[in-house]
Amino acid sequence: MIKPDAITRMGQIISEVQNQGFIMGKVKLTRFTRQQAINFYAEHRGKAFFEGLINFITSDFVVGMELVGHNAVEKWRSIIGPTNAHVVT
Repeated sequence: MIKPDAITRMGQIISEVQNQGFIMGKVKLTRFTRQQAINFYAEHRGKAFFEGLINFITSDFVVGMELVGHNAVEKWRSIIGPTNAHVVT
């Protein structure tokens, strides 16, 4: 997902996704309602960052992408790195 803080770099990000060998099966530009965001991030409900996350993800448009390729999830995660770059694993 291209989140609100990166939406202005959408073209660059999509080009990089394609350069990495992924096929984009589906792409959707949307804006989450508060309830949609709460449902989407339900696993984080009750955590300290939840309200900030909901406010952030509903602040502007997002682009959802279905990436297709061999071991696509693992490959993509290795490219983008950890969810929280401030936490060393």
